[in-house]
Amino acid sequence: MAHAMPASYRPSSFSGTVASTNASRVLGMGRRRGAHAKGPPESTERIAAARMFEIWSDLVHELDAPGLPLETARHFRMEDLGLLGLVVMTAPTALAGLESFVRYGALLNDGRTMSLERDDRTVTLALHDPAPLALGVRLSHEATFAQIARGVQELVGAAATPRRVSLRHEPTSTANVLRAYFSCPVELGADSDRIVFDRSLLDVARPAGNVAVWRYLSARAEAEAAMLAPRPLASRVKDAVTCAILEGKVPNLEATASALGTSGRSLRRSLATADTSFRALVDDAKRTRALELLRGARHSVTRIAFDLGFCDSSAFVHACHRWFGCAPSEIVGTPAGSNDER
Repeated sequence: MAHAMPASYRPSSFSGTVASTNASRVLGMGRRRGAHAKGPPESTERIAAARMFEIWSDLVHELDAPGLPLETARHFRMEDLGLLGLVVMTAPTALAGLESFVRYGALLNDGRTMSLERDDRTVTLALHDPAPLALGVRLSHEATFAQIARGVQELVGAAATPRRVSLRHEPTSTANVLRAYFSCPVELGADSDRIVFDRSLLDVARPAGNVAVWRYLSARAEAEAAMLAPRPLASRVKDAVTCAILEGKVPNLEATASALGTSGRSLRRSLATADTSFRALVDDAKRTRALELLRGARHSVTRIAFDLGFCDSSAFVHACHRWFGCAPSEIVGTPAGSNDER
């Protein structure tokens, strides 16, 4: 049975894209187990990230296989990543390969960002994804970290297990399976998604590395990544704010900046340069979500006001007059397009 996705998962809201080869590989694993999920057309090079989340969710529901991301990762090979995989495979050290993976990660998924932090002892890769943590996103994150761990082992040997893994989603029935796969402590319900390796494992020179080829392939990856038009910052911030609202949280500048891989101060400056502000984007996200909830007519005005973070229903009514020029009761149940502007 397909897992129903909230409206905010639709490509029109979260417009990141994923390489279709990634979807095909996941679907191939599912079909070998008997799944009937449909994939993208053969000619499609990239699909909406929202569609990739649906694929994960559909497969796990159909097969009743919550451990499918880990099973898929066990069969992962670096060459599955195409050009990005070749860049990583020719890197002089595993650390250089991991840096390349982060730098050119948009070739796989341009709807999220990754960052790499290093100190003398550890290297931490953090995943920053604005999509709400529903099932398909959680499965995607598990698969990403499982494949990163498998890729590091491919580069430096089977003994190169992570030091620890942290995932934002709440504990599930697969918690012990995750710990067994990664062979390290796994923290669920964490404040961020990250995987940590011992730096000593990654700094060792690789006999299979080839600096000249790595630099040549890196230049190609740079050019291809540049062709993926980056989404405007305001759009990415609004997505992250919408995620917070959907999760019942109060949108926060610092938390949003962290989710996008930057600092609150930098985000504020960048938004000012783009002639907007965090406050304006929060207001816009609330307006969009209010319209969805009112048209859905599934909740009372008071409940909607509470879900959107208003202190009371009168404050919400005032906001609706400012947004739409009418009271919430005039919008309830109306079709799309009827009340966008008045």
